[in-house]
Amino acid sequence: MGESDMSKSLDRRRSSHALAEVKKVVGKDYATKFRSYARSFPSKIVMFGLGNAVATEFSSAGRKDQSTVESKAHKQLVTSVFSWIGEKERKDFDALSDIHRLGYISDLDQIEYELLQSEILSYLTWLKKYAQALIEKGDEV
Repeated sequence: MGESDMSKSLDRRRSSHALAEVKKVVGKDYATKFRSYARSFPSKIVMFGLGNAVATEFSSAGRKDQSTVESKAHKQLVTSVFSWIGEKERKDFDALSDIHRLGYISDLDQIEYELLQSEILSYLTWLKKYAQALIEKGDEV
């Protein structure tokens, strides 16, 4: 398999995973907020860096017992991103606490961090496209 074939395969995996994640959100009470956050998250990563942007999402998600539409949308966005990281890196992030998830990112060396940031931005391109296509536009932030 050539390099461009491997790249296409990875991009198809990103697309498939993102579609599955967005389908989980369609019809939920927090869907329009998720759509909005999926649209803005890539620019936050570019502006502030992956670690800062992810930490902000965790903060916005609030405590586990919070159940506002905003907190549920932030939680789902972080869950989707870490689900993709887990699939890509072959790690089980579902079993880890939020602090361990954040620790994973902060413990990366500079090159690994930049590669992961680039990968997440590529993944979010698909998540954002599918969210915009499948979730009705609401009151976006």
